[in-house]
Amino acid sequence: MPTLSDMLGGSPKRQQVLDDACRVLDEEVADKGGLSGLAIKGAYGLVKGIKPGFVREVVDSLLDDFLRCLDPLYQEAVAKGIRPGSHIQANSDRVADALLAVTDGKAARAQRAIIKSTYEKLRPTAKKQVQAAAPRLGALLERHPGFRTRWSEASVIARYLSVIRRIAEKRSLRDILTRLPEA
Repeated sequence: MPTLSDMLGGSPKRQQVLDDACRVLDEEVADKGGLSGLAIKGAYGLVKGIKPGFVREVVDSLLDDFLRCLDPLYQEAVAKGIRPGSHIQANSDRVADALLAVTDGKAARAQRAIIKSTYEKLRPTAKKQVQAAAPRLGALLERHPGFRTRWSEASVIARYLSVIRRIAEKRSLRDILTRLPEA
């Protein structure tokens, strides 16, 4: 079965996913409220001000790792015949842990002091923020045609196999074969 990296990590799909991911990030930051929202918006403004296109560069540098760490959730959803975006939303705790493991590693290796200090200040509330972003993240993944097509094909196969398993529990192999449509 193809991985998320296979479907969304290569050109030209990658550029579309990067555009979409930056838009989702902007929307998530814009929606933050209260004192923590003010801190997040301020930090995001600082990071965006480092240089034009810096946020996109960072998202691009994280994308492969993010797709790799989200792939097990995608594979689970396909195997169960459910929408991957819904599965990501339902497992927001696992999503947050996986994505933050990636960003923690990147932040630890960051060369710019402002990046490290900003990340360290925001990290204590990051899990809650990433969990809150899970619906948009799941929607982002499902918006891309290659992803939807592969999910649909895999879902049909998974459901077909599920029907065969249920029949097999009740009937003999010969009964199963007589119920399969001819190729």
